[in-house]
Amino acid sequence: MNEPRHNEPRHNEPRHNEPRHNEPRHSVEAICGAHGISRQAYYQGRERHQLRRVRQEEALKVVRAERRVLPRLGTRKLYASRRLWHP
Repeated sequence: MNEPRHNEPRHNEPRHNEPRHNEPRHSVEAICGAHGISRQAYYQGRERHQLRRVRQEEALKVVRAERRVLPRLGTRKLYASRRLWHP
């Protein structure tokens, strides 16, 4: 009768973003070794992804602001304005 919905975890199951207490923890060094990359490459890639995400968010803010002012502005003109790259 009181079955949880299909997308709700049961009371004794962890949510997807919560760590499970019985799972083994692996070091960055072990994971990198298993994938054949150095720790330096791992951290450089992580930093690169974070910077890319920040730049994309900034570009979206510029595009949304520009589209509020000029909602019919086309993609080519928006890109050509170079406001995305030099706000």
